[in-house]
Amino acid sequence: MLGLNIDDEPSGVYGFVKQFKMTYPVLFAGNSSVAGDYEVDGIPHFVFVGPDGHIIQIYSGFSYEMSRSWEEDLQTALKNNH
Repeated sequence: MLGLNIDDEPSGVYGFVKQFKMTYPVLFAGNSSVAGDYEVDGIPHFVFVGPDGHIIQIYSGFSYEMSRSWEEDLQTALKNNH
């Protein structure tokens, strides 16, 4: 799992990461093409990428029902990796 900060300045993310005790890396994308490459059009934005580097599924926004789909996507990625 990776987090992505798409703000203009990275300074605000440090407090956010600390406050929410994020244990995964948070990368600074700034004005790079990363947000466009992964079709980020809302926050939060989740992209499941398979072991082969191909995008499995993209989720924009959040609802608790999404967690079932995330689990299915993760299981599919793990199964396809073997």
